[in-house]
This record gives sequence, C-alpha cells and structure tokens, in this order.
Amino acid sequence: MFWKNREGREGKEGRRGVMRFTFEGLFDVVSDFIFVVNKDFEIVKINRSFAKALRMRPEELKGRKCFEVLHNSNKPCQDCLMLRTIEDKIPHTQEIYFLSINAPLFVSFSPIFDEEGEISYVVHIAKDLSEIRRVEKERDRALRRATEIIEAMADAVVILDLNGKIQQVNREFERHSGWKRDEVIGKTVEELRMMFDEERQKIINEIMPGLMKHGPQNVRLTLTRKDGTKFSALISFSLLEDVDSKPIGVISVVRDISKIDRMERALRVLSKANYAIAQAEDERELLNTICKIVVGDGGYIFAWIGYAEKDKTVRPVARGGVNDYLDIIKITWDESEAGRGPTSTAIRTKRPAVVRDITLDPLIEPWREEALTIGYASSIALPLIYQDEVLGALNIYSDKKYAFDEEEVRLLRELADNLAYGIAVMRERREKKSVEELYKTVIENTGTAMIVVDEDMRIVLANNEVERIYETSKEKIIGRSFTDFIAKDDLDKVVEYHKLRRFDVGLAPKSYEVKVVDVNGNIKHILSVVTMIPGTKQSIVSAIDVSELRKAERRAKESEERYKAIFEESPLAIMVVGVDMKIIECNNTTLKVFERRREEIVGKKWSELGIFEEAELPIIMKQFYKGLRGKSEIIEININVWGKEKWIRIVPVLLKKDGKPFAFLNMIEDVTSEKISEKRLKGMLEHIRLLLMIDKGIIAGESLDKILKDSLKILREMTGCEFACMTLSVGGIIDMIADPETFKSITTLFSDRKNIEILKIARGKGEVVRVESILELENLFEIEVELLKARMKSYILIPLMMRGEEIGSLLMASKTRISDLNFGLIRETANQLAIALHEATLYELKRKAYEQIEQNIEQFAILADHIRNPLAVILALAELEVENKETVEKIIEQVERIDEVIKKLDEGWLESEEIREFLKTSKQSH
Repeated sequence: MFWKNREGREGKEGRRGVMRFTFEGLFDVVSDFIFVVNKDFEIVKINRSFAKALRMRPEELKGRKCFEVLHNSNKPCQDCLMLRTIEDKIPHTQEIYFLSINAPLFVSFSPIFDEEGEISYVVHIAKDLSEIRRVEKERDRALRRATEIIEAMADAVVILDLNGKIQQVNREFERHSGWKRDEVIGKTVEELRMMFDEERQKIINEIMPGLMKHGPQNVRLTLTRKDGTKFSALISFSLLEDVDSKPIGVISVVRDISKIDRMERALRVLSKANYAIAQAEDERELLNTICKIVVGDGGYIFAWIGYAEKDKTVRPVARGGVNDYLDIIKITWDESEAGRGPTSTAIRTKRPAVVRDITLDPLIEPWREEALTIGYASSIALPLIYQDEVLGALNIYSDKKYAFDEEEVRLLRELADNLAYGIAVMRERREKKSVEELYKTVIENTGTAMIVVDEDMRIVLANNEVERIYETSKEKIIGRSFTDFIAKDDLDKVVEYHKLRRFDVGLAPKSYEVKVVDVNGNIKHILSVVTMIPGTKQSIVSAIDVSELRKAERRAKESEERYKAIFEESPLAIMVVGVDMKIIECNNTTLKVFERRREEIVGKKWSELGIFEEAELPIIMKQFYKGLRGKSEIIEININVWGKEKWIRIVPVLLKKDGKPFAFLNMIEDVTSEKISEKRLKGMLEHIRLLLMIDKGIIAGESLDKILKDSLKILREMTGCEFACMTLSVGGIIDMIADPETFKSITTLFSDRKNIEILKIARGKGEVVRVESILELENLFEIEVELLKARMKSYILIPLMMRGEEIGSLLMASKTRISDLNFGLIRETANQLAIALHEATLYELKRKAYEQIEQNIEQFAILADHIRNPLAVILALAELEVENKETVEKIIEQVERIDEVIKKLDEGWLESEEIREFLKTSKQSH
C-alpha cells in the first residue's frame, strides 16, 4: 500500500500538511492487515486480507466499532493506542493479541490529518506475528531439549571452546569428577589436573588433529577425580559448529568404564569358579580353589570362607592370598561386638554386607586397624545359602575404595549361591550313601512288608515280610515286575500312580489300598504307603495285609446299612445331638422339616439353627439339662422356618457309652397341622365369644365405649398382643379406644388420620400393614418410634370395612413376632367386628333418635294448650273492650281461623301418639 503526504501553499491559508491516501493498487493485495478508523472508532476502510482473517466481507465491517470487531468488547480497550494517537497526534506501535482472530499482531497507529491539521482518521497497519512466535518457541524448545538431553545423559558431558576452556558441564560430570559446575567453568582440564601429562599430549597431538580432519574421535584414558581417586574412562570427542559450519568448540562425552573392568574380572571369577564347582569331589579342596580363583583371577587381595557354627562362632575353613588377617581377628554371628561385622551381618540377615570404605564404615570398627595395616580399602561378605539355610559366608577384600558396585555384587552373589549349591550337593552325596545303607538295615529288620521298585516297575529289593504276603521266597520276587502281583481291576490305577509319582510326588496319593494276588491265586487286600527315595527314581512301598480287617468292615457295613435304611426312611425326623448340644447326625426327614441342607445342620448347636424364638430357648435348655439327669420329657416347641411358623414334638432318648451320657437320640414329629387346627378352633370359639359379647352388650344397653374396650381386650388376649387400639367413625362421631390405656403417646398419634394413611401407603401400599420387625425398617415414622419405645417388636394395622366403606382402623402390636395364624385370626375378626360395632353404633344413634322424637311429641301436645289459652283471652277482650263491632267481628274471625289450625294440630298429636307407641314397641323388640 502507498501513502502520499502532500504539502502545499494555497492563497491566504498558508502552509498546511495534508495527508492524502489512496486505496487502489496494492491496498487489497498486500498480506499485512490494513484498516482505517475515524475518531468515533468506526471502521471506514479495511483491506481484503484482514477481512478474510475475520471471516467477513469488507462491506460487512464498514461502520462497525473497531473494539467490537477486534476485541469482542463494547468499549475501547484500557491503554488504547488509538486514543493516545488522537491525543498526542504522533504514530505509535504495539504488539496486541486480537481475540477475534486468535493471533498476536504488531500494529502501527498512524494519524491522518485534515486541511486544518486535525486528525480525521487513524490508519492501522498490522503484521501477523504467529509464525515468528512459533519459530521462537521452537527454537527455545530445541535449546531446552538439548540442555535437558545433556543433563539427562548417563555419561558426563563437557563442552570446551577451541582454547580448551570449559564452557558447560552436566550433572553426571559433577558426580563422576567430584567438581561442582561453578568450580570448572572457564578453566582448562590442565588446570584441574584431571589427566596425566602424556595423556593430555596425546589428545593435543593425535585426537584434536584427527577430530578436525576425520570427525569424532574415541580414546580410552585414566582420569583423576577431585579427591585424587582415578578411574578408567572412554572419551568421545565431537566438534561443535555454528550455523556457518565453522568450529566453535568441542563436545566430549566421558563414560566411566571402571565398572566394565570390574565386571570382566568378576565374570572371569564366576566362570572359573563354576567350572571348579562342577568338577569338585572334595568339599575342603573346593573351598580353597574358590578362594584362589577370587584372588588370582579377580584381582582382589584376599578372600576367605567361614562356616556358621551352632555356637554362634564363624569357623574359617579356606583362604586365598598371603597374610595373617584370619589369625588376628575373631568373628561370631551373635549380637556381641564381635558379631556386628560384615561377615556376621551377612549370615544373620542372609544378604550381602558391603563395606565400600573401610576407613569410615562402622561395620568394621573392631577390625579397622588390622584391615588398614594390611592394605584393605573395601570388602564384601556374601552369605552361602542353600534352601534358606545359611552355611557360612564368602569374604572378599580389595585395595580400592568403592570396589563393589551393584552389578559386581550381583555377579559375586551368584558365585556365592553356586558355591553353596556345590557344597550342599557334595554333602547330599555323602548322606545318600549313608541313607542307602540305613535303608537296607531298616527294610530287613522292620516288621512291615517292604519292597523297593525302580522306574521300570521292577522289584529291586524286598524284605522277609514280603514272602508271607506273596507266599514265595524273596529270590522269586526280586527282579520281577511288581505288576505281576496286582489284581487285574487295580492294575491301571497302580501303573498310573507309579508314573505320576515320578513327574511330581504330589500328583499321586501317598497311601492307598490295592488288591494283590499271591502265587496261589489268592486275592489279598493290602494297604500301601509309597514314598520316593530322595535323589532317585526309585520308590519304597510299605505294605500291610488288611484282608481280615476288610472282612470285619463288610460285616459292620451290612449292619450299618440296615440301621441307615431305618434311620433315613423313618417318617419321623431323627436327630442325634451330643452332650455339647452339637448335632452329630440327622436323617432326610429332619432336612425336610427344617428346610435346610445337611451341612447347615450337622456340626451346629440347636441354638445356632436360627429357628427358635428367644422365648423358646430357655425351655429347650431346661429340658436338655433335665435329660442329662435321666428325666427326659416330651416337649412341644414353636419354631420359625424361613418366616413360616411350625410346631414340633420332640421325644428325646439319652444314649450312654461306658455308663456315661454321650448323646441324645431325638425323634421329632411335625405337629404344625395339628396345632393350627387346635388354634383355629380356639380362635373360632374366641371369635364367637367376642361377637356374642358385643351382641350381649348391645341388648343390655351398654355404652359403645364399654363394648369397644371389652372387644379390644378379648381380641388382644386371643392373639397374645400387648397393645390394641381402634378408631371408629359412624354418623360423624369418632371413637378412640385403646387397651391398655397406658400408651398415651401411641394413642394420640393413632387418633390423627394422617398418621394412619402414611403407614398404609408406606408400609402396606394402601391396604393392610404387617411389620414383623420394626428394628429392620429404615426411616421410622412417629408411631413406629413410639412403638419401639414401648418395646414392641411387630405390629398390624387393618382398616375396618363396612359395605366397601372404611369406618375405622385397628392397630395390634406385640413384643414378639405376630404369628401367621394370629395374623389370619385378626384379619378374619376385624371385618366381622367392624359390622358388629357398626350395628352397635347405629343402635345407639337410634336410641338417641327415639328419645328425641318422644320429647318432640310431648312438646307438640303442650304447644296446643299454650296457644288456646291466649286465644280465649283475646276473644274475651275483643267482646268487652272493643266498641267497634266491625273490628270485633274481624278479631273473632281470626281467632276462629287459629282455632281451626289448633284442631288440626290436635288431630296430628293423636297420630303422633300412635307413632310413639309404635316406636316404643319397636325399640323394645330390639
């Protein structure tokens, strides 16, 4: 875009600077954003590049406020440079983040003046900085990444300039060298004395020229740390170049290869030691060979092996290296001062004990002086462990500090584990020979038949007792396959066990019964116990002839089966209970009665079956102890089976063994049907008694309150409930009766119809409510809380219905569970009780109505006389006192009319008298 400033002089106006701008040509094709705003912040011109960035057309933006378009704001920005340009009339520039295009822009604000030198417009030219910022971020990220990589490298990194001065180092350099970063920056390696002069000259004369000519160079050197210790290092040199590929420095990567040297030595030791272990025949010779390998091939200055004795001392058994250290020191593995060193610690903890610096480590305090005199700088004690048993320890000493790193310890630990295994193997070989001799002695002298069988099922050894079972000599048994003596139907099983046992002892049973055939063809039952001989594929079989025992068992089993048939098929439930009240056995009928599986009964106590109410448990305990004294009685118990009420009759019989009680044989009969019938009959009688009582009360003219109270008392007694409450509403009259009357809070809440409706909806879905355990409910209502306070456990709420209409409610509550039978009885009684009480209520209302009618009739008779007497007085006064005859006649006429009405009233009274007599007769008949 081109801007032209044109100055001129025109007539009297003098010199004025006038800025003219044209928006043709390049205005709409440049990539920069250009727009012109007037002093009212309205956009008057905008190029296509900016309109496109705003995703609008230029004509849509003209006339809109700049702050509205660019910043989504309804007012100018704080510190707006547009305002500042208008105020000071000079151009300004600023980097601004535009929300509307989500990008940072570098904006110049240039004023445009009119002919009078006043600002008429401000031209905004904006350059998008997004790409520039992205490149800057990428550059910063790359620099940070390079620094992070250098810092994260496991090797030491040193960056030097071409004069050999250190410019930068990483954390690994600090760790490797012991120098801090700020101690080395700006210094040369020569000043730090990190390498020998000949090695430094080699770098100057060979490495650097090769680096300049051929590229990266590698060299192996010995470097010196700040503390004077030395380490082997592999150094890689690379040129550091600028953007024009001109060398500006050197990057050297230093890798500590001391560990590799030590690893190589440790691997040599491990390899030779493993070979020695594999070839060894003598334990003491092996131990001395291992110590010599550790010193000769490992480069360590001393090694020794000590065994952990039972008296808590450590006995040296082998050594490598020449010195008298073992003759000077005394080591134990107890908690004394002599038992706190590396060797004893390794034995006690079963873990390697490493002393990296003998001059400082407290573990070696008692022996430090002797160790330093000989030249030890570090040491390691490795426990010799076989199958979690510590045999002793292998001790190795180095003349270098920090000689035993993690990987070296791992390899040396492997050496110790292999040595422990070699020692154990040699000991097992010795023990095996002893055991074999012992086996022969035991087998020949035991009173049990024993044979040894090899992997091919061949009998390799047999004792004298085997001759008696097979009825032939040992000479004819040894060498034959043991399958020759196995009965045909057991052969597959025995062969399978034999093979499985050689894969894994646990796959075959150790003891089992098998039928064998002697040389005469007789079948015998043999109880076999088979074990593997350790370290071999042979098994030893111990055999006992149980043929006679099996015959006796068969006879006993036949007797037992007859008893079991009687026991299981009995129509009575039979249960054997020990004197500890635990159930020993029960038959199938018992399972049916209690509706439980055998495992849910056998082994449990009576009280653990969960079928008895708490009130019944004392009765059971009392009868149990009476039974132990020989005074058993037939008892009937109420039980609860999965919410169903049952009655059982128990006939206990005390069983004795050696004159002492050991169990009860309980014969149990389910008498639920019988009890239900009895209870129903009793309930019907009580039900009839209740209805008769109501009728009797009505006939006797008793009050409704008394009838209701007596009814509740009888119903409560019938069902065994502790509380009963009833509301009754007939003819607009509401009665509330409770029995007993002591539970005032419950009665008060029950009298509120809302409380009844809440319970019906929440607990009974609008109908009968039955709650068997209030304690198991969540979110108790007020009535339920009060029932709990009164120690009530369960309750029933039943609406009283009369011809489809609810006339009241009945609440029954008990301190125990209300049985199904009593629940049914209450439901059956409730509606009939409602009808009877409804009739009683109506009778009471009729009686009151009769009394009112009779009273009205009497008043009706008196009323006629009360009207006639004043009329007679009016007639007399009219004749005597009124002179105007016409008026007198009119009075007489009206009096006669009233008299006619009174005659009709008299006739009505006579009819009413007849009605009254009829009502009296009707009332008496009721």
